[in-house]
Amino acid sequence: MSSKQLILSTYRQLLKEVDKQFTYRNNNKLWREEVISTYQKNRDLSNKEEIENSTKYALDILCFLRSSRKYNELLELNNPAHGYSVEKRIELTANRVGLKLPIVPLARVLDEEGPEQTINEKEIYTETDKGEIFHDK
Repeated sequence: MSSKQLILSTYRQLLKEVDKQFTYRNNNKLWREEVISTYQKNRDLSNKEEIENSTKYALDILCFLRSSRKYNELLELNNPAHGYSVEKRIELTANRVGLKLPIVPLARVLDEEGPEQTINEKEIYTETDKGEIFHDK
């Protein structure tokens, strides 16, 4: 493969990978535009060593982007609770072993400084196996 073909192929693959990970997911074209502007800026390089270094750097970035995407895909596949909050992971873990966590409502308490969320320790609601909620004091 000639040098020009390698550069164009790497450029297209980088754009595809950036689109998959950033542009389509976040609707953010910043990374795509950055890749385009970098390639346009380096279009007029004439030194063969600089061209080879830039191409190697682009291939390294492409390898990193692909590897990080595949890693995240495998992590989501093998760890279903990946990406959830701590509370949700605890709830999923409890459900996995057949337990249910008690339902603790958060009451809004208004004071002079403004609204604040606190746990009302005197009123705890618990869910039974049948889905009924009862009140403990």
